Amino acid sequence: MPTRDCDDHGVRTRLALIGLLLLVTAVPAVATAATSAPPAAADVVTTLPATIVGRSDTECVSANPRPDCEQSNEYERGSPRHLLLFGVLVVALVVVGTVVVRSTRRRDRDAQARASRPSPDL
Repeated sequence: MPTRDCDDHGVRTRLALIGLLLLVTAVPAVATAATSAPPAAADVVTTLPATIVGRSDTECVSANPRPDCEQSNEYERGSPRHLLLFGVLVVALVVVGTVVVRSTRRRDRDAQARASRPSPDL
């Protein structure tokens, strides 16, 4: 019976590492949840945004900003934070795409090399 090269490109190692990381992070979380008591009502602090002068809180809260409400939110559309987040997402997608293309090309190149080698059975 011919021997096969069992080259999984480190998939088993990666899966074992992911499983180990999940186990290591789950154990302290379960232990903390089992031993800690919920906070008392006096310990809970709720922070609300400052009210706009002369208006109630609910008057200017809307998914579509009103023109007569003050817009001083650093999270509004087109802010530098949104642009930075968009840039990070684009870079992450480019990295994922690059890894997929490189691994597919490597796999196809290895398959072609294996197909061009003479079979040991002949």
